[in-house]
Amino acid sequence: MPHLAFIVPSLGSGGAERAVANLASALAARGRRVTVFTLRTGGAYEAAINPSVEIVNLGLSNARKIMGPLAREVRARQIDIVFSALFHLDFYTLLSRWLYGWKAKVVLCFQNTPSVVAHQSASSSERLLMRLYRRSARHADHYFAISLGVAEDASTFFGVPLDGITVIPNPIIDPSAPAPQPRDLRALFDEHHRKILIASGRLTKQKDYPTLLAAFAEVRRHWDVGLVILGEGELRDRLDGILADLGLTHSVYFAGFQQNPLDWMAGADLFVLSSLWEGLANVVVEALWIGLPVVSTDCPHGPREILEEGRLGRLSPVGDAAALSSTIAAALGAEFDAQAGRRRALDFSINSIADRYDDALKLSGRHGT
Repeated sequence: MPHLAFIVPSLGSGGAERAVANLASALAARGRRVTVFTLRTGGAYEAAINPSVEIVNLGLSNARKIMGPLAREVRARQIDIVFSALFHLDFYTLLSRWLYGWKAKVVLCFQNTPSVVAHQSASSSERLLMRLYRRSARHADHYFAISLGVAEDASTFFGVPLDGITVIPNPIIDPSAPAPQPRDLRALFDEHHRKILIASGRLTKQKDYPTLLAAFAEVRRHWDVGLVILGEGELRDRLDGILADLGLTHSVYFAGFQQNPLDWMAGADLFVLSSLWEGLANVVVEALWIGLPVVSTDCPHGPREILEEGRLGRLSPVGDAAALSSTIAAALGAEFDAQAGRRRALDFSINSIADRYDDALKLSGRHGT
Protein backbone atom coordinates (compact mmCIF):
# COMPACT_ATOMS: atom_id res chain seq x y z
CA MET A 1 0.00 0.00 0.00
CA PRO A 2 1.78 3.19 -1.16
CA HIS A 3 2.19 6.18 1.14
CA LEU A 4 0.68 9.20 -0.61
CA ALA A 5 1.60 12.83 -0.06
CA PHE A 6 -0.04 16.00 -1.34
CA ILE A 7 1.68 19.37 -1.33
CA VAL A 8 -0.17 22.71 -1.18
CA PRO A 9 0.72 26.21 0.06
CA SER A 10 -1.85 25.86 2.85
CA LEU A 11 -5.27 24.40 3.53
CA GLY A 12 -6.82 27.81 3.21
CA SER A 13 -9.28 29.18 0.66
CA GLY A 14 -8.98 28.11 -2.97
CA GLY A 15 -10.35 25.45 -5.27
CA ALA A 16 -7.13 23.42 -5.44
CA GLU A 17 -6.67 23.49 -1.67
CA ARG A 18 -10.24 22.40 -1.08
CA ALA A 19 -9.91 19.62 -3.67
CA VAL A 20 -6.77 18.33 -1.92
CA ALA A 21 -8.50 18.39 1.47
CA ASN A 22 -11.49 16.47 0.10
CA LEU A 23 -9.42 13.93 -1.81
CA ALA A 24 -6.92 13.33 0.98
CA SER A 25 -9.77 12.79 3.43
CA ALA A 26 -11.60 10.37 1.15
CA LEU A 27 -8.49 8.33 0.37
CA ALA A 28 -7.58 8.17 4.07
CA ALA A 29 -11.08 6.90 4.82
CA ARG A 30 -10.36 4.02 2.43
CA GLY A 31 -7.37 3.00 4.52
CA ARG A 32 -4.64 4.63 2.49
CA ARG A 33 -1.78 6.32 4.31
CA VAL A 34 -1.97 10.02 3.39
CA THR A 35 0.18 13.01 4.32
CA VAL A 36 -0.43 16.63 3.33
CA PHE A 37 2.60 18.93 3.23
CA THR A 38 1.82 22.64 3.60
CA LEU A 39 4.19 25.59 3.35
CA ARG A 40 2.37 27.33 6.19
CA THR A 41 -0.08 26.28 8.85
CA GLY A 42 -3.71 27.25 9.26
CA GLY A 43 -6.53 27.57 6.78
CA ALA A 44 -10.25 27.08 6.59
CA TYR A 45 -10.04 23.45 5.45
CA GLU A 46 -7.46 22.21 7.96
CA ALA A 47 -9.90 21.64 10.81
CA ALA A 48 -12.33 19.72 8.58
CA ILE A 49 -9.82 17.28 7.10
CA ASN A 50 -10.02 13.58 8.05
CA PRO A 51 -8.07 13.08 11.31
CA SER A 52 -6.30 10.10 9.73
CA VAL A 53 -4.51 12.50 7.38
CA GLU A 54 -1.13 13.61 8.68
CA ILE A 55 -0.60 17.34 8.15
CA VAL A 56 3.04 18.42 8.06
CA ASN A 57 3.71 22.15 8.10
CA LEU A 58 7.07 22.90 6.50
CA GLY A 59 7.13 26.42 7.96
CA LEU A 60 8.20 28.15 4.76
CA SER A 61 7.48 31.67 3.57
CA ASN A 62 7.48 30.79 -0.13
CA ALA A 63 7.79 27.86 -2.53
CA ARG A 64 11.37 28.62 -3.51
CA LYS A 65 12.56 27.33 -0.13
CA ILE A 66 10.86 23.96 -0.41
CA MET A 67 13.49 21.79 -2.06
CA GLY A 68 15.58 20.72 0.95
CA PRO A 69 12.75 20.44 3.52
CA LEU A 70 10.60 18.46 1.08
CA ALA A 71 13.44 16.03 0.33
CA ARG A 72 14.02 15.41 4.05
CA GLU A 73 10.33 14.79 4.75
CA VAL A 74 9.84 12.51 1.75
CA ARG A 75 12.74 10.34 2.88
CA ALA A 76 11.89 10.42 6.60
CA ARG A 77 8.27 9.43 6.02
CA GLN A 78 9.06 6.96 3.21
CA ILE A 79 6.66 8.65 0.82
CA ASP A 80 5.98 6.71 -2.36
CA ILE A 81 3.98 9.21 -4.44
CA VAL A 82 4.01 13.01 -4.21
CA PHE A 83 1.07 14.88 -5.73
CA SER A 84 1.52 18.55 -6.60
CA ALA A 85 -1.59 20.53 -7.45
CA LEU A 86 -0.30 24.03 -8.25
CA PHE A 87 2.06 25.10 -11.04
CA HIS A 88 4.67 26.91 -8.93
CA LEU A 89 4.86 23.95 -6.55
CA ASP A 90 5.12 21.50 -9.46
CA PHE A 91 8.41 23.00 -10.61
CA TYR A 92 10.04 23.15 -7.18
CA THR A 93 8.88 19.62 -6.35
CA LEU A 94 10.51 18.26 -9.51
CA LEU A 95 13.61 20.35 -8.84
CA SER A 96 13.83 18.98 -5.30
CA ARG A 97 13.80 15.41 -6.60
CA TRP A 98 16.48 16.20 -9.18
CA LEU A 99 18.74 18.02 -6.73
CA TYR A 100 18.43 15.62 -3.78
CA GLY A 101 17.85 12.35 -5.58
CA TRP A 102 14.80 11.11 -3.72
CA LYS A 103 13.01 8.31 -5.55
CA ALA A 104 9.31 8.83 -4.85
CA LYS A 105 7.11 9.24 -7.90
CA VAL A 106 5.93 12.76 -8.73
CA VAL A 107 2.39 13.20 -10.05
CA LEU A 108 1.31 16.60 -11.35
CA CYS A 109 -2.37 17.45 -10.94
CA PHE A 110 -3.24 20.21 -13.42
CA GLN A 111 -5.87 22.43 -11.81
CA ASN A 112 -5.77 25.18 -14.40
CA THR A 113 -4.95 25.82 -18.05
CA PRO A 114 -1.14 26.05 -18.33
CA SER A 115 -0.98 28.08 -21.55
CA VAL A 116 -3.33 30.71 -20.10
CA VAL A 117 -1.43 30.87 -16.81
CA ALA A 118 1.82 31.31 -18.75
CA HIS A 119 0.28 34.08 -20.86
CA GLN A 120 -0.95 35.86 -17.71
CA SER A 121 2.47 35.76 -16.02
CA ALA A 122 3.18 39.41 -15.32
CA SER A 123 6.75 39.67 -14.05
CA SER A 124 9.97 38.51 -15.68
CA SER A 125 10.57 36.07 -12.80
CA GLU A 126 7.13 34.52 -13.29
CA ARG A 127 7.75 34.13 -17.02
CA LEU A 128 11.14 32.53 -16.36
CA LEU A 129 9.57 30.14 -13.87
CA MET A 130 6.96 29.08 -16.42
CA ARG A 131 9.63 28.47 -19.06
CA LEU A 132 11.64 26.31 -16.66
CA TYR A 133 8.50 24.53 -15.55
CA ARG A 134 7.53 23.85 -19.15
CA ARG A 135 10.83 22.04 -19.67
CA SER A 136 10.80 20.17 -16.37
CA ALA A 137 7.17 18.98 -16.30
CA ARG A 138 7.83 16.19 -18.80
CA HIS A 139 10.00 14.53 -16.13
CA ALA A 140 7.01 13.80 -13.88
CA ASP A 141 5.90 10.18 -13.57
CA HIS A 142 2.24 10.78 -14.30
CA TYR A 143 -0.30 13.55 -14.82
CA PHE A 144 -3.87 14.19 -13.78
CA ALA A 145 -6.08 16.97 -15.17
CA ILE A 146 -9.40 18.15 -13.80
CA SER A 147 -11.06 18.57 -17.21
CA LEU A 148 -10.56 17.36 -20.75
CA GLY A 149 -9.86 20.91 -21.91
CA VAL A 150 -7.06 21.31 -19.36
CA ALA A 151 -5.64 17.92 -20.37
CA GLU A 152 -5.59 18.87 -24.07
CA ASP A 153 -3.95 22.20 -23.30
CA ALA A 154 -1.37 20.61 -21.00
CA SER A 155 -0.55 17.97 -23.61
CA THR A 156 0.23 20.67 -26.17
CA PHE A 157 1.94 23.05 -23.75
CA PHE A 158 4.25 20.49 -22.16
CA GLY A 159 4.65 18.17 -25.12
CA VAL A 160 3.39 15.09 -23.32
CA PRO A 161 1.03 12.52 -24.89
CA LEU A 162 -2.63 13.18 -24.19
CA ASP A 163 -3.20 9.51 -23.37
CA GLY A 164 -0.62 9.91 -20.58
CA ILE A 165 -2.85 12.41 -18.77
CA THR A 166 -5.64 10.95 -16.65
CA VAL A 167 -8.72 13.19 -16.61
CA ILE A 168 -10.44 13.11 -13.21
CA PRO A 169 -12.39 16.17 -12.00
CA ASN A 170 -12.14 17.61 -8.53
CA PRO A 171 -14.09 15.99 -5.68
CA ILE A 172 -16.67 18.65 -4.87
CA ILE A 173 -20.01 17.30 -3.66
CA ASP A 174 -20.65 15.40 -0.42
CA PRO A 175 -24.15 13.92 -0.72
CA SER A 176 -24.01 12.76 2.91
CA ALA A 177 -23.53 16.29 4.25
CA PRO A 178 -26.48 18.05 5.92
CA ALA A 179 -28.75 19.93 3.55
CA PRO A 180 -27.76 23.58 3.12
CA GLN A 181 -29.60 26.12 5.26
CA PRO A 182 -30.60 28.95 2.90
CA ARG A 183 -29.40 32.38 3.93
CA ASP A 184 -31.85 35.27 3.72
CA LEU A 185 -29.84 37.17 1.13
CA ARG A 186 -32.49 39.83 0.61
CA ALA A 187 -31.92 40.96 4.19
CA LEU A 188 -28.36 41.97 3.24
CA PHE A 189 -29.64 44.94 1.24
CA ASP A 190 -31.17 48.22 2.32
CA GLU A 191 -33.64 47.95 -0.55
CA HIS A 192 -35.93 45.01 -1.30
CA HIS A 193 -34.92 42.96 -4.33
CA ARG A 194 -37.25 40.45 -5.95
CA LYS A 195 -34.44 38.29 -7.35
CA ILE A 196 -30.93 37.62 -6.05
CA LEU A 197 -27.94 36.69 -8.22
CA ILE A 198 -24.86 35.12 -6.67
CA ALA A 199 -21.27 34.77 -7.83
CA SER A 200 -18.39 33.06 -6.05
CA GLY A 201 -14.63 33.18 -6.52
CA ARG A 202 -11.54 35.14 -5.64
CA LEU A 203 -11.56 38.82 -6.51
CA THR A 204 -8.88 38.45 -9.18
CA LYS A 205 -8.45 39.18 -12.87
CA GLN A 206 -9.37 35.58 -13.76
CA LYS A 207 -12.95 35.96 -12.50
CA ASP A 208 -13.57 39.16 -14.53
CA TYR A 209 -15.93 40.80 -12.06
CA PRO A 210 -15.81 44.15 -13.94
CA THR A 211 -17.67 42.48 -16.83
CA LEU A 212 -20.15 40.94 -14.39
CA LEU A 213 -20.82 44.30 -12.75
CA ALA A 214 -21.32 46.00 -16.12
CA ALA A 215 -23.73 43.24 -17.15
CA PHE A 216 -25.53 43.47 -13.81
CA ALA A 217 -25.99 47.21 -14.22
CA GLU A 218 -27.78 46.54 -17.53
CA VAL A 219 -29.93 43.79 -16.01
CA ARG A 220 -30.96 46.23 -13.25
CA ARG A 221 -32.60 48.40 -15.88
CA HIS A 222 -35.25 45.73 -16.43
CA TRP A 223 -35.20 43.49 -13.32
CA ASP A 224 -35.39 44.22 -9.61
CA VAL A 225 -32.29 42.24 -8.63
CA GLY A 226 -29.46 42.24 -6.13
CA LEU A 227 -26.03 40.62 -6.48
CA VAL A 228 -24.06 38.81 -3.76
CA ILE A 229 -20.37 38.05 -4.40
CA LEU A 230 -18.51 35.49 -2.28
CA GLY A 231 -14.73 35.77 -2.18
CA GLU A 232 -11.76 37.92 -1.24
CA GLY A 233 -8.88 39.24 -3.30
CA GLU A 234 -6.65 42.04 -4.42
CA LEU A 235 -9.23 43.70 -6.69
CA ARG A 236 -11.70 44.60 -3.94
CA ASP A 237 -10.88 48.34 -3.91
CA ARG A 238 -11.08 48.54 -7.69
CA LEU A 239 -14.44 46.78 -7.69
CA ASP A 240 -15.78 49.18 -5.04
CA GLY A 241 -14.83 52.02 -7.39
CA ILE A 242 -16.68 50.37 -10.28
CA LEU A 243 -19.76 49.95 -8.10
CA ALA A 244 -19.74 53.65 -7.29
CA ASP A 245 -19.29 54.61 -10.94
CA LEU A 246 -22.20 52.38 -11.99
CA GLY A 247 -24.46 53.46 -9.14
CA LEU A 248 -24.64 49.91 -7.78
CA THR A 249 -23.36 50.46 -4.24
CA HIS A 250 -26.70 49.52 -2.67
CA SER A 251 -27.40 46.58 -4.96
CA VAL A 252 -24.17 44.55 -4.66
CA TYR A 253 -22.98 42.88 -1.44
CA PHE A 254 -19.45 41.51 -0.97
CA ALA A 255 -19.70 38.66 1.55
CA GLY A 256 -16.00 37.76 1.66
CA PHE A 257 -14.69 34.20 1.79
CA GLN A 258 -17.25 31.67 3.04
CA GLN A 259 -16.09 28.20 4.05
CA ASN A 260 -19.56 26.82 3.29
CA PRO A 261 -20.86 28.72 0.26
CA LEU A 262 -23.78 26.33 -0.25
CA ASP A 263 -25.93 28.04 2.41
CA TRP A 264 -25.45 31.28 0.54
CA MET A 265 -26.14 29.75 -2.86
CA ALA A 266 -29.30 28.13 -1.52
CA GLY A 267 -30.71 31.59 -0.80
CA ALA A 268 -30.17 32.89 -4.35
CA ASP A 269 -32.20 32.65 -7.56
CA LEU A 270 -29.41 32.42 -10.15
CA PHE A 271 -25.70 31.66 -10.15
CA VAL A 272 -23.39 33.60 -12.49
CA LEU A 273 -19.78 32.85 -13.43
CA SER A 274 -18.00 35.55 -15.44
CA SER A 275 -14.48 34.05 -15.61
CA LEU A 276 -11.95 34.64 -18.37
CA TRP A 277 -10.61 31.13 -17.86
CA GLU A 278 -11.03 28.18 -15.50
CA GLY A 279 -9.61 24.74 -14.92
CA LEU A 280 -12.98 23.23 -14.07
CA ALA A 281 -15.15 25.77 -12.17
CA ASN A 282 -16.05 23.92 -8.98
CA VAL A 283 -18.63 26.57 -8.14
CA VAL A 284 -20.70 25.66 -11.20
CA VAL A 285 -20.99 22.11 -9.88
CA GLU A 286 -21.99 23.45 -6.45
CA ALA A 287 -24.69 25.61 -8.01
CA LEU A 288 -26.13 22.63 -9.88
CA TRP A 289 -26.13 20.60 -6.66
CA ILE A 290 -28.08 23.34 -4.88
CA GLY A 291 -30.62 23.38 -7.71
CA LEU A 292 -29.72 26.82 -9.05
CA PRO A 293 -29.94 27.78 -12.70
CA VAL A 294 -26.49 28.70 -14.01
CA VAL A 295 -25.20 31.35 -16.38
CA SER A 296 -21.51 31.05 -17.21
CA THR A 297 -19.05 32.47 -19.66
CA ASP A 298 -17.99 29.88 -22.20
CA CYS A 299 -14.43 30.15 -20.95
CA PRO A 300 -11.63 27.63 -21.32
CA HIS A 301 -12.06 25.20 -19.66
CA GLY A 302 -14.70 23.49 -17.57
CA PRO A 303 -18.09 25.19 -17.72
CA ARG A 304 -19.04 23.78 -21.14
CA GLU A 305 -18.03 20.28 -19.98
CA ILE A 306 -19.93 20.55 -16.70
CA LEU A 307 -23.03 22.03 -18.33
CA GLU A 308 -23.02 19.40 -21.10
CA GLU A 309 -22.54 21.83 -24.00
CA GLY A 310 -25.11 24.23 -22.50
CA ARG A 311 -27.88 21.70 -21.94
CA LEU A 312 -27.80 22.24 -18.16
CA GLY A 313 -27.03 25.96 -18.13
CA ARG A 314 -26.60 28.99 -20.31
CA LEU A 315 -23.22 29.90 -21.84
CA SER A 316 -22.19 33.43 -22.78
CA PRO A 317 -19.14 34.79 -24.67
CA VAL A 318 -16.14 35.70 -22.53
CA GLY A 319 -15.68 39.38 -21.67
CA ASP A 320 -18.91 40.53 -23.33
CA ALA A 321 -21.02 42.46 -20.81
CA ALA A 322 -23.92 43.02 -23.22
CA ALA A 323 -24.18 39.32 -24.06
CA LEU A 324 -23.86 38.37 -20.40
CA SER A 325 -26.66 40.75 -19.39
CA SER A 326 -28.94 39.30 -22.08
CA THR A 327 -28.13 35.76 -20.99
CA ILE A 328 -28.82 36.59 -17.33
CA ALA A 329 -32.14 38.21 -18.24
CA ALA A 330 -33.16 35.17 -20.29
CA ALA A 331 -32.29 32.84 -17.41
CA LEU A 332 -34.27 34.91 -14.90
CA GLY A 333 -37.37 34.55 -17.02
CA ALA A 334 -37.06 30.82 -17.81
CA GLU A 335 -37.81 27.55 -16.07
CA PHE A 336 -34.96 25.28 -14.98
CA ASP A 337 -34.72 21.51 -14.50
CA ALA A 338 -33.13 21.45 -11.06
CA GLN A 339 -33.18 17.65 -10.82
CA ALA A 340 -31.15 17.26 -14.00
CA GLY A 341 -28.55 19.62 -12.56
CA ARG A 342 -28.39 17.71 -9.30
CA ARG A 343 -27.91 14.41 -11.13
CA ARG A 344 -25.02 15.92 -13.07
CA ALA A 345 -23.45 17.26 -9.87
CA LEU A 346 -23.30 13.73 -8.45
CA ASP A 347 -20.65 12.93 -11.08
CA PHE A 348 -18.40 15.14 -8.96
CA SER A 349 -19.16 13.56 -5.61
CA ILE A 350 -16.23 13.06 -3.27
CA ASN A 351 -16.66 9.29 -3.07
CA SER A 352 -17.06 8.90 -6.83
CA ILE A 353 -13.88 10.89 -7.54
CA ALA A 354 -11.94 9.12 -4.79
CA ASP A 355 -12.93 5.78 -6.36
CA ARG A 356 -11.46 6.93 -9.66
CA TYR A 357 -8.22 8.02 -8.03
CA ASP A 358 -8.11 4.77 -6.10
CA ASP A 359 -8.48 2.79 -9.33
CA ALA A 360 -5.68 4.79 -10.95
CA LEU A 361 -3.40 4.40 -7.93
CA LYS A 362 -3.73 0.61 -7.97
CA LEU A 363 -1.32 0.75 -10.90
CA SER A 364 1.32 2.23 -8.61
CA GLY A 365 3.31 -0.22 -6.52
CA ARG A 366 5.89 0.73 -3.96
CA HIS A 367 8.62 2.81 -5.61
CA GLY A 368 10.83 3.46 -2.58
CA THR A 369 12.57 6.56 -1.29
